[in-house]
Amino acid sequence: MNFNATGSTTETILFALHSHVAAQGDSIAYTFLKSDRERLTLTYRQLDERARSIAQALLQHAQPGDRALMMYPPGLEFIEAFLGCLYAGIIAVPAYPPKKNRTAERILAIAHDCQPRLLLCASEGRENLLGDFAASVSDAELIATDQIGASTSDASSFGLPLLTREHLAFLQYTSGSTAKPKGVMVSHANIAANELAIRKAFQHTCDSVLVSWLPTHHDMGLIGGVLQPLFVGFESIILSPVDFLTRPVRWLEAISEFRATTTGGPNFAYELCAKRITPEQKRNLNLSSLKNLYSGAEPVRAETLDQFSDAFADCGFRKEAFFPCYGLAETTLVVSGGPQLKPAKIITVDNKALEQHRLIDATIGQSFVGCGKVVFETQVRIVDPENFRECASDQVGEIWVHGMSVAQGYYRRPEETVATFQARLAGDDRQWLRTGDFGFLRDGELFITGRLKDLIIIRGHNIYPQDIEACVYECLELATPNSVAAVQIPYDGDSSLGVIIEATRAHYQQAKRPESIGDAEQHSQRDQFRRQMWQLKQMVNQKFDVALTYVAFVKPGDFPRTSSGKVMRSRCQQDFVQGRAEYLPLPLAALGPERGDRA
Repeated sequence: MNFNATGSTTETILFALHSHVAAQGDSIAYTFLKSDRERLTLTYRQLDERARSIAQALLQHAQPGDRALMMYPPGLEFIEAFLGCLYAGIIAVPAYPPKKNRTAERILAIAHDCQPRLLLCASEGRENLLGDFAASVSDAELIATDQIGASTSDASSFGLPLLTREHLAFLQYTSGSTAKPKGVMVSHANIAANELAIRKAFQHTCDSVLVSWLPTHHDMGLIGGVLQPLFVGFESIILSPVDFLTRPVRWLEAISEFRATTTGGPNFAYELCAKRITPEQKRNLNLSSLKNLYSGAEPVRAETLDQFSDAFADCGFRKEAFFPCYGLAETTLVVSGGPQLKPAKIITVDNKALEQHRLIDATIGQSFVGCGKVVFETQVRIVDPENFRECASDQVGEIWVHGMSVAQGYYRRPEETVATFQARLAGDDRQWLRTGDFGFLRDGELFITGRLKDLIIIRGHNIYPQDIEACVYECLELATPNSVAAVQIPYDGDSSLGVIIEATRAHYQQAKRPESIGDAEQHSQRDQFRRQMWQLKQMVNQKFDVALTYVAFVKPGDFPRTSSGKVMRSRCQQDFVQGRAEYLPLPLAALGPERGDRA
């Protein structure tokens, strides 16, 4: 086999696959649960054979180092093709298929940036790519990898490029929540280092079982849901994200059925489960097998941990199974998390001190959930972003990371690579990654307070948008998970605080009707809405000493999110200022009579 198999099992992820084929080739590596309840499986041997056949076919159309833009629906075809790219030395670029009659703006931006030689898809989505999208990427060749037959060559000996740890494995395009997506260059060494760190933090063994509904084109879905089980050698059960969003109990049913030990998702997923899973659906759930219920990719809220724990305590769920963690594409995935089966740490600090980036413990104030210990062979520093000096222990600063998991930079963006990946602390010659996130360390535990670029500054007050958004969720019953953005809005040459909320369909229909029309129940709902809005305004003013000036409800479906579901606050702000979205009428009385209040 023309493959660099020397050294440890961390040489590349493909060596891990090769080892599992030799030790447990007929064991199931992946199971995909289709919407119609049909199950598709892949053993390690089948996966290896499919990946090698795909690699051989791809090398007939491209060279090692070329890029392959991957646009697959949920399923096993993505996994086969991704490993096929790795075997061929072709740089995989995970994305998602453009939807019919829907804009493909983000995917086209990725294609323009990475200049793919290949467009890879499943046959069921090929037709959607044949029109304007393929014409826009005219230099790339479209291949449906599930139509590639088995190799006619000896699967163990056909020529494959020699791979080393330094080779680029794939480009992980950032979510674009604060800017245009950038391709993070992830090497085989980065994958191996982060997978090893995940294994140690989560205490995974060959007896672990993972369930994942997370998109495989996203770093959490790919590194955590696909490659971590392959690295260690345990089964991964995969669901479609759409199946979870439309029927959240499907996720918990899979956990129960397969006795999963690890699963997870963003904070909103737990809110969704707590709100939408009925008592009748809970009767057949058994969540007692869970050891790692990780929460990451967006702020972890203590209220959400309580809601989920209370809702599913009778299903055998242990609250200490919650595993808050922190990571980003630029560090391959995980930076901190764990230890396993330990209660999450929650710290409450004084709001006024926090505005000045200082930490003073308080009984009433802003609470933060710890995101665990920094993982194996990774170092974290809290740094003043102005002078690049390490902060004191009682200060909030930018989170900087150093270690083998830190990726190689941004593809074809040398200046941004230097600025982000090659920062230097005063008196330290090592290169550090600037995460762009604010946080602090307490007894080795990492706490995240917000995004540097999302920080709202109004008349000297430093406000984290997540804190304002938490008030909205607390006060407004119609605010659904992941549908609120707190932003800074220009007003009369100054700045003011605004909140953009995605309306529910019921609220949208009601808002279209004049106040004079409607039955008594509808008028009661309007009155309740006004009271909640007034409560929201008072809460924001009392907690942060800032007036909530703007509240706007955007039409359902027009609320900007990334492909992984993160709120795009900067896009929300731009759409509002430039009038690019449809906003619903809101009674002025809801916000009170203060000058400048606007619906």
